[in-house]
Amino acid sequence: MRCFRVASVFLAATCGLVTAQDAPTPAQPPEAGDASFAGPKVVDKSTTNTLVSYDLQGNLRLLETSAEEAALPLLKLDAEAQERVDKMLQQRAAMVDQIVGDNLALLLRYMSAKAADDMGEATLELGRIFQKMEPLNRRGSLSVQVAAQLPGDKKVFYRQLVNEYWTALIEQSGRDIRAESKEPAPPPAPAGEKPKPDKKAMGRAGLVAFGNEIRRSYERQAAARSAKLDEAVNLLKLAPDKEAKVRKLASEYFQKTLGKPTPDQRRDFGAQIMQELTWEQRRTLVSELFGSGGGAAPSKAPAAAPSPAPGGALVDPPVKK
Repeated sequence: MRCFRVASVFLAATCGLVTAQDAPTPAQPPEAGDASFAGPKVVDKSTTNTLVSYDLQGNLRLLETSAEEAALPLLKLDAEAQERVDKMLQQRAAMVDQIVGDNLALLLRYMSAKAADDMGEATLELGRIFQKMEPLNRRGSLSVQVAAQLPGDKKVFYRQLVNEYWTALIEQSGRDIRAESKEPAPPPAPAGEKPKPDKKAMGRAGLVAFGNEIRRSYERQAAARSAKLDEAVNLLKLAPDKEAKVRKLASEYFQKTLGKPTPDQRRDFGAQIMQELTWEQRRTLVSELFGSGGGAAPSKAPAAAPSPAPGGALVDPPVKK
């Protein structure tokens, strides 16, 4: 469980929270007798500068992206500051995508464990992925990197937005943990004292945020590969049954090779694809991928499909120059 402990402790410290004295004090629960069982108040984000809102059951609505990125539109940055932030975020996304792409085996094991509802194994695999993020972690938390690109008059509001969401996320994580374990809520802090930090909830909130960043990276890469495959399939104008088979072959190829095929695997995959194509479709595909006319169609197509040159995988075709 060392990976889990390392990930939990570091994530809780670096995934967006600033120092304890700067963090907003969590809102106290309502007094018994009025809305004490209604959960947190539903916030209309259209009229409030906040990232925090709750559903009718009182559960926090999770953001589709990170709090550190979701806060940016509320700052109304000028073009120059926005450009600086966008450049930094693009560089970070590229680093995350590179690390995730280099460790697809770990990612697939994490996804399998999560699909099987084996949260212990999923957390362990996520911890292993987190350790691979060391080059990125050395740059500091995302909120610190974003704040460094902001004008001075925007930094305070930015920290308030991010801290408010993280406080709500940690509180929600604590409620989820207690609901799962049937544990009672902790007693309120004595008057004049801040509540003690819930380390379990902080660790869980950090892992949730980290898992979402990994998911977004995988989705970005999958979308890019899917777009390349779509271009090739649309170009060939395949019949529906052939198109379905080609897509199935491409999906199996990617899962088997984890995005790092050997030359032999590329040739085998290319041969499988070619076998599903007519001679004219093969010529069109070769012309598109390799900039060659492919030659005129013979009077009789060969019995066996020729093996394409290495690198001819449809899911990752070479860039035309």
